[in-house]
Amino acid sequence: MVNFVLTIFLGWTGYARFRKGQIGLGILWLFTCGCFCVGWIVDIVGAYKEYKSSSVSSAPASVRMDMQFYDVVSDFHTKVVGVTFKNDDGTDRQKIISGCVPGQDIIFRPTPTKKYPEAIGVFTTKGKQLGNVNAELASDLIHKYPNNKMKATISDITGGGDKNYGCNLHVVIYKA
Repeated sequence: MVNFVLTIFLGWTGYARFRKGQIGLGILWLFTCGCFCVGWIVDIVGAYKEYKSSSVSSAPASVRMDMQFYDVVSDFHTKVVGVTFKNDDGTDRQKIISGCVPGQDIIFRPTPTKKYPEAIGVFTTKGKQLGNVNAELASDLIHKYPNNKMKATISDITGGGDKNYGCNLHVVIYKA
């Protein structure tokens, strides 16, 4: 909520861009009054979406999917790990993440290795790997929720500029 309110009042100064580590864009916003107010409005909408996605009820909810109702058994946020590595096909995860946006759908797919036999990769809907979920979450997804429907979306892209990009996810797991 605080970030949303600050973006409304300070967005024209580049507040949201500086907060995300996008220094160059922050300076542009500062000298162009939020990129002639268009960028400011985009930042307000992004801050609102971030606020709504982080406002999670502690009580289980019911969600309608495919004309059926599913009870929510777990609703949480997590970080994608391994975002600085290259993919097996040579693609740069940092470059892929820089093109992602909050609210974008994500797919989990098994990516076992000898060292990490229960690894679960985090992929865009176009099949580009962003990284992996952490080992503890991967084990939970495999052993506690093997047949559950899930919905995963990007909740925030962090870093940028002179810092590495990071990716935070919002994950909802439904009763099997």
